[in-house]
Amino acid sequence: MIDPKMAYYQCVLARVQGKRIQVHTAWIPVKFARKKAVLKLKTAKGWENGWVVEIVGQGRNVGVGDDVWRTFRGRLKQK
Repeated sequence: MIDPKMAYYQCVLARVQGKRIQVHTAWIPVKFARKKAVLKLKTAKGWENGWVVEIVGQGRNVGVGDDVWRTFRGRLKQK
């Protein structure tokens, strides 16, 4: 869950899964958004280990931005 009071960087993460490379873009809290850091991400299936931060976005988005947060929260309420 995204905390609207925390600062995030948009990051590109990758991990090797068998013979495939998975790539994922995610908002990561600033304290974890370090290039080559290995992270564990929570997904609908549970926790996935081995995600490596390949690119850390240059812009810092405090609270992910009110507009993005409102849109995201609005979509959750519609379900």
